[in-house]
Amino acid sequence: DSEFQLWNEEPQYIPPNGELYRLTKRQYKINYINLPLLLKLKTKEIGYMTYFGEFGGLIGFKTKASVNDDINRIVVTDTSDVLFLEPSTESDGEYSLNDGIQPIRAALCIGAGAEYNFSGSTALFFQLNWNYFMNSVTKNQLKDNYLRSFEPSVEPGISGKFERINSKAIPGSFHLTVGILF
Repeated sequence: DSEFQLWNEEPQYIPPNGELYRLTKRQYKINYINLPLLLKLKTKEIGYMTYFGEFGGLIGFKTKASVNDDINRIVVTDTSDVLFLEPSTESDGEYSLNDGIQPIRAALCIGAGAEYNFSGSTALFFQLNWNYFMNSVTKNQLKDNYLRSFEPSVEPGISGKFERINSKAIPGSFHLTVGILF
């Protein structure tokens, strides 16, 4: 059915009759509360500008994780004859993925920026930061048990089997910040 299914260790073949779902698009929605731990190094004022650099780490704590899948229904009429229904792309809804996503993530942060002093303590600032996350967002359980790819067979009478997809997600990000300091 359309719920996530666990697979056995043995190769899985297409059932002789029934329905399967081919994943065409997967959109993750993962929310983290991030706590930056940065060291900021600043120059003295040069003209009206002050320059700075910062480096350190970031620790994120997961608050929510879900996935939205777009699928194609596959109707199997025989082990040697697989019939794809086209166009059959549909949204399968949003599922909670809290058990498959790491609860804590860690990142390295590097940034640079400048402040332009208007008057007194009022300044316009801008900075660019780069975050590189050191651990995968997904857990091994998600990679091993839920994601499969269909490999057609070259042998007559056998339609193919499902192979594990060993995926990982290590996102990085750039952040541009512009603001006014009072």
